[in-house]
Amino acid sequence: MKVEIDILNYNGKNLLELCLPSILRAAKNSIYKPKIVVVDNNSSDRSADFVKNNFPEVSFMQLPENKVLCAFNDAAKSSEADIMIFLNNDLKVDENFIDPLIEVFKKRDNMFLAAARVCNFDGNEIEDGRNIPLIKWGIIKGICKFKGYERDLDEPSFTFMAGFGAFDRKKFLELGGYDSLYLPGIMEDMDICFRAWRRGFRSIYQPKSLIYHMGKTSFTKRFGNRKLLAISHRNTYFFIWKNINDAGILFKNIFFAPLRLIYALLSLKWEIVWGFFWFLLKFPSVIKSRFIESSKQKDYLVSDKQLFLFFKRKLWNSKNIEKLIGDRFDYLAKTFPSCINETDSRLGAILKNVNPRKGEKILEVGCGKGRVCRVIKNLGADIYGMDISEKLLTSAKDIEPFHFMKAEAYKIPFKDNTFDAVILLEVAEHIPSLQIALKEFERVLKAEGKLVIVDRNKFSLNNRRFLVPNLIIKRYHELKNEWMYPRDFPYREIWFNPWGLARKLKDNFYEVKYEYIVSDGERNKWWHMIFKILPQARHFVLWQAIGKNTVGSNAQSSLKPKAVLKEFGTNFVWGVEKVAKNPSLCLEAASKNVLSSRFCLRIDADEYYKESFACFYPLFEKTNKALTIFFNVNSFQYVQEHILRCKELGLDIQSHAYFHHTYNEYFSNRYNIKRAKNFFERIGIKTKGFAAPMGKWNWALMQALEAEGYEYSSDFSYDYLSLPSFPSYKRRTSKILEIPIFPVAPELFFQNKLFSQNDILAYYKDAIDEMIRLNLPVIIYAHTSTYGQQVVDLLNQITEYALKDKNLAPINMTSICKLWKDNAGVGLGSSLDYEFMDSGYLGREVNLPSILRLKKRAREMLEPERINLIKDFVSFK
Repeated sequence: MKVEIDILNYNGKNLLELCLPSILRAAKNSIYKPKIVVVDNNSSDRSADFVKNNFPEVSFMQLPENKVLCAFNDAAKSSEADIMIFLNNDLKVDENFIDPLIEVFKKRDNMFLAAARVCNFDGNEIEDGRNIPLIKWGIIKGICKFKGYERDLDEPSFTFMAGFGAFDRKKFLELGGYDSLYLPGIMEDMDICFRAWRRGFRSIYQPKSLIYHMGKTSFTKRFGNRKLLAISHRNTYFFIWKNINDAGILFKNIFFAPLRLIYALLSLKWEIVWGFFWFLLKFPSVIKSRFIESSKQKDYLVSDKQLFLFFKRKLWNSKNIEKLIGDRFDYLAKTFPSCINETDSRLGAILKNVNPRKGEKILEVGCGKGRVCRVIKNLGADIYGMDISEKLLTSAKDIEPFHFMKAEAYKIPFKDNTFDAVILLEVAEHIPSLQIALKEFERVLKAEGKLVIVDRNKFSLNNRRFLVPNLIIKRYHELKNEWMYPRDFPYREIWFNPWGLARKLKDNFYEVKYEYIVSDGERNKWWHMIFKILPQARHFVLWQAIGKNTVGSNAQSSLKPKAVLKEFGTNFVWGVEKVAKNPSLCLEAASKNVLSSRFCLRIDADEYYKESFACFYPLFEKTNKALTIFFNVNSFQYVQEHILRCKELGLDIQSHAYFHHTYNEYFSNRYNIKRAKNFFERIGIKTKGFAAPMGKWNWALMQALEAEGYEYSSDFSYDYLSLPSFPSYKRRTSKILEIPIFPVAPELFFQNKLFSQNDILAYYKDAIDEMIRLNLPVIIYAHTSTYGQQVVDLLNQITEYALKDKNLAPINMTSICKLWKDNAGVGLGSSLDYEFMDSGYLGREVNLPSILRLKKRAREMLEPERINLIKDFVSFK
């Protein structure tokens, strides 16, 4: 990997004398031995002579004019490096700062920028590091000193932008480099990083790389502080109106602009006024840039809103927020009551639904000072409490026996099936990731246990201020900084849509219901009849949920688990795979058997093997009507003549992604899919189908495939040896049809070297017979591997048996998708699920003892597709 360090200079001879030695030392310490170039913006202080005389090993690039940061564009165009490290002339570097930056590019795909930790020149204060976008009053800026930033100083993480660091040269040029619109400077670094993120390119903060910055020395000397502030304000508007498409941000920018000007005039901050009118004068140029940027939006993988939400979630993960919320409760501990009135309607609703009795174990999550626990203990139940505030728990120490502890809702320190009931009183609104907590509540509840939640109703009306919506009152006090959490706090308590929370509960519990509670305040008002007639206006709601196992077999049959292990086996092949088992939509084509008596051969071209790939051409030509080939672009992009040859042979050509990897999150999956899709389009192939690398399936992959307009996919981790279906998740059904296949590839036998060609062929013939018996489409798959001719010979025999001996009709996977969708009546589930249970080959769900045995065996003999080849099936059983 070629690395180059470029140092920007303008009349900075004295700065170069001070800082260049540290950069040279770092270059000598690096294993990459980078080239060092001073990029000079037409200096008049004889910087060129100074560098040539004192640092002959440093190259000097003289530009005819001062382009400020845009000079790096020229440097990138003339360079042959893979990675370019951009630095200013007013900084020193740690002697080991280079290699950690470059290692980031090796470890991660799709990297654009690796940013260093930047300190002041003395090293006692952080200047830049992990950077996040801050959006306020329609203005966007990148900041590194956000609340709690100290926690992340020593850990690598995503960063929104950076001025100094290592850049992927090709991606930098692909984005057009720094935009001259912002000259003489400020915000152009944010601009290019923002555009990179929208393309799906990543920027990472690397704290092991350390830089010491003197700080805007040349800029301040040239322009002065007042003009710098005006430029900064002007360029902030440039950035918004060039890049932002989110209507909310644009509206706020327009709405608050006059108020910002009035404030500037009253406070005599003329630089703000100057910057705004400077922006207006340049507005035609900004709109022109906006049109240019809009023309590139087809290449963007994420919207403004998605990107800002991504950084918000990355910044405040549930662990960080939970700690801050706990600190807040500690701070306000003295203001919370220690007891609850026995006539309180919320308490009455809880006791009515829980009905605590002697001998029962009950857990209160967010017990605070134990006010509800005291009442339940007096009724004879064995009460346990947990809270994230140490100070609140100290007030509950008088409850005997003392079963109280500091713990988070995400990690309840009790074993499975411990409690008869779990209760939360005005606590759920303070749990940032409630869905995670609900899984914990379900885990610790017994089979007949109840979850009872009392919390605030999002649509309630205030009983003191005549029928004013409570959400408006809440927001008013938040803006006045009079609420539970301060204005700058990263979390706001959530008030619930009653049926929305009930829907979330149904993901983890079987029987869910809710009721509206009339509070004492609502009951005592003269307009109390409104709350009686319209219960939806009441301030509190009680939700009750019962665990899945409590209603007997009906509950179990109506709710499928989200994932199961499936096993299949014969006399010498045994396999187990974790597959998604979400409730899915199957077309009525299943009952019509539209895919029975069909044969398809799926070929995965994962890697290009020059010696063996040509062996497949006779097979391709012979079975082109029954064959779909999935190309991994990264392996074939430089030998695309093979793809075009397959196109000439009439093959159904589809995508196996760009990188042979399936990611767990949407952005990376979409980039991987889109990059491959663009490649195929450039050579005249429109792909409709996809096969996930390594067969790994997840919902983020489905969303990315939908966004790119794909119609079907075929992934082991979704299902195998079954009928096609549309995955369903959180009450949303995907548009992507999943086509399961027979999950054994011939290469597994050849790797094992235990089986003869006749043994392997007999195995496939038996499997084909079984699929025909069950009215399944016969879809066999293989790879274009190093076993080229062996695989081709076997596949020729398999296709001859299927097409001639069994008289199956040839069909490719794209035609399977079309045929299935054309028979368009929709019904739930597959009528053939239970027939599969009887087959030795096909998809039994495994009980726990079998899982433990199979996992042990899988660790010993795991193959790439997680299929175990076992000689003696009987002894294993």
